[in-house]
Amino acid sequence: MSKVMISLPGDFLRDVDALARTEHRSRSELVREAIRTYLATTAVHHSAAERQTMQRAAKRILSAHLRLPKGHTAASLVRQMRETRYGATWKTS
Repeated sequence: MSKVMISLPGDFLRDVDALARTEHRSRSELVREAIRTYLATTAVHHSAAERQTMQRAAKRILSAHLRLPKGHTAASLVRQMRETRYGATWKTS
């Protein structure tokens, strides 16, 4: 795995660390998930083919790296993220 150095304001970093502690995971894991979520949810600004490629990538990432809640699949979590952000009537095409 590669390492990346980023700069964050002190208050923001304290919030990130507090959330990571609350969720019993590392700062790196929390930041990786935030970036995955961002990539998966910003796909609406791309063409249909690009959205499909990004959706497949997001599903692979979710399947490979997240501990899925019981009864959920990567696809159901992606759908849930979209509905949370855009509403239940949001469609991919």
